[in-house]
Amino acid sequence: MKLNIWKILSNLLLLLFIASFSASGFMLIRYYYDANQTASSFSHLKGAMPTQTPRPSPTASPSDTASNTPKPTARVSWEIDERFEALYEQNDELAGWITIEGTNIDYPVVQSSKAEPEKYLDTGFDGGHNSNGVPFLDSRCKLTPNSSNMIIYGHNMKSKIMFHHLTSYSEQSFWEEHQYILFDTIYGEGTYQIAAAYIYSSADAGDFKFHEHVDFNSEKVFDEYMAEVLSLRLYDTGVELRWGDELLTLATCEYSTEDGRFVLLAKKVD
Repeated sequence: MKLNIWKILSNLLLLLFIASFSASGFMLIRYYYDANQTASSFSHLKGAMPTQTPRPSPTASPSDTASNTPKPTARVSWEIDERFEALYEQNDELAGWITIEGTNIDYPVVQSSKAEPEKYLDTGFDGGHNSNGVPFLDSRCKLTPNSSNMIIYGHNMKSKIMFHHLTSYSEQSFWEEHQYILFDTIYGEGTYQIAAAYIYSSADAGDFKFHEHVDFNSEKVFDEYMAEVLSLRLYDTGVELRWGDELLTLATCEYSTEDGRFVLLAKKVD
């Protein structure tokens, strides 16, 4: 009798193990299938845009051209770049496109309303549920003209899509070969040189919040923010950051520290 009970229990445990293993395997397959489908859909979206005219190389020493004071806002008529018209018709929350050479980062960037600031953490470009999300611009940022600090968030996926490759900038040698980010908004082009790569932990950062400012209301606030960034950077890039620079911040999850983020700060160059 005891033998039969143990046999039944053993069979039940075996069945539970098989069921658990099968469920885990299915979830893993589904995860990478979704990642592949997401990458394919982004490739399709890029194919909907006209081929971009190659832009000239950035200024050799961009820090020498930075202004110490904010540039006056020009009176312009803001019209959507014709390259983005087809995508904008598909999703009017399109903000632009981001590309970093040497990485998988070549994606549309969206921006939801302040009422749903994190909408695109689990929403696809088509508006359906997608755990990979879409890189999204902070809902506080302006595009007409750009805010002083344009902040874009994206997932760090194990499938190596989205913003996973930001963490490659933990190595200075990678930065040396891939210093520039192209972020074109729907209203104009932008080339940015990466000035700092750092790991941020809300548990260790004290009062500093990397995402606190999309605009700086004074030079003092700007200098205090930059002092915090420079204290955290992983290596010295030699790229100067000055009051009046137009900035781009990219952020993704970082798992070596509590509630961590891997962050790049870049400045717009000619």
